[in-house]
Amino acid sequence: MRSIKIPILLLGLLLVNSECKKMPEYAFVPAALKLLIPISPKVNSATDLASESAENYSENKYGLITAATLEKYRSDWANSKPAGVTGSLIIFQIQTNSSVLSNSYVVPNGKDVYTYVLNNPSSFFGQSRSNGIIESELIVPEGKTIDSFFGTFGLDLRQDLVVFSADTATDDNLLQALRGWFALRYWGVDKTHLAVLNGAVKYHATLGSLTTFTITSGPQFSRTASAKNIFTDNTILHATVGDIIHILKNGVTTFEKVTPVPTGGVFFWDSRTAAEYNGTASSTVTSASLNCVNKLTTPITSTICYTNHEGHISGAKSLPTSSLINSSTSEFKTKVEIKTLLANAGYTEGKTVITYGQNGAKAIAAFFASNSIVGYPTRNYEGSWIEWGALGNRKPSTEPADLNPATNAAYPAPNALDTGSPWRTDYAFLTESLQLNPAFSVPNYNLATTKQFSTSSSALVEADKKYLLPGGSSSSGGTSSGGSASGGGGNACGG
Repeated sequence: MRSIKIPILLLGLLLVNSECKKMPEYAFVPAALKLLIPISPKVNSATDLASESAENYSENKYGLITAATLEKYRSDWANSKPAGVTGSLIIFQIQTNSSVLSNSYVVPNGKDVYTYVLNNPSSFFGQSRSNGIIESELIVPEGKTIDSFFGTFGLDLRQDLVVFSADTATDDNLLQALRGWFALRYWGVDKTHLAVLNGAVKYHATLGSLTTFTITSGPQFSRTASAKNIFTDNTILHATVGDIIHILKNGVTTFEKVTPVPTGGVFFWDSRTAAEYNGTASSTVTSASLNCVNKLTTPITSTICYTNHEGHISGAKSLPTSSLINSSTSEFKTKVEIKTLLANAGYTEGKTVITYGQNGAKAIAAFFASNSIVGYPTRNYEGSWIEWGALGNRKPSTEPADLNPATNAAYPAPNALDTGSPWRTDYAFLTESLQLNPAFSVPNYNLATTKQFSTSSSALVEADKKYLLPGGSSSSGGTSSGGSASGGGGNACGG
């Protein structure tokens, strides 16, 4: 067998030399070679992953597509497949409110066009995960969760085209559809195998531009694949809190595994409401797993807790999600309109965009618009404000907001971090419009000292990188650590 492997390896090297610059992933490596050569994932940069839409969305074959394009695919998939797609057309209609199902589903054919309704998308596309310092909710899921999604619906994203869509026109449905697209993109799926319908299915069905029916498809149990088999590392799409602080400190930190400060500069895009951006008190509700009840000596009427502080990341520009989409139809504004919004807010060519919202999922419309409509290098701060606003310090004080009205005594200190922790964001040079929330409404995070003084906030990214390696596995990201953040040395195309 050894004599057979040598010429095959030589052939593989020739293929790599001649073809790797033409293909974004390891599509050029024959299946037999993948069994013989240990291949590390191709590691992409934010620039590599930027994908500009056509001026007219009707010309897009992937990314943001129109109802006319989806109808063409659905009605004659065998003859209308985009280049590079050899498998099935799989449509996911996202409905976050199961009591408001549209009963208008893109018609499947039971052969190579399938339609499914997802009314629990966050179970696949969001997860509570720790970055090594603090746990946040609705973070992009770990590898085994995304592989479970592939397995549940029999997906092979090396061959299929997956289209995410809002079932009915609500912001939540659209954001979760975009979140599905982002989760698969993060886990290495090539842009040509993913699309998002511009406008809700029910809206287009009412107009007569999509053929729909009242039934959906059954799963393709005989087909399955894994993120590992895509051989692509797109984890750069996830910006960590360490990356953000490192940028704001002009690269002068002792943090480990942070990405370099972009040479072209950074544009921070705050996609929240104007009130949240301006630091209005009690704007950001903390994780549902936290509560404030045990902080008080007398009963309180609400268990809702808020982040330690409000405001916005220093230098960030406010472009709310509502400025990008028509909520009544779930359609994006035109590419020209979005480019103009960004230019007017101060974006200049060459900058890397970093988007954030109340949480990472709510920032995803901004990310998609930047990355896949106007085509700028873009990363999403997955922790977003639910994480940034938690990383503060508060000592008990005699300020009225910090006193229990029943006893006139100070509430227990709600600080998450020790005074000297390098992860504190409650400084004016890191957070503008800084506003502390009342102490009684801020939970005690009780972070271990080792976490407060950790040297890295990249635990979950490193766990995801490890999962992509041959034989790799990942945890939820709190304890696992894989290769370096730059990652992937030794891949066939040189990284």
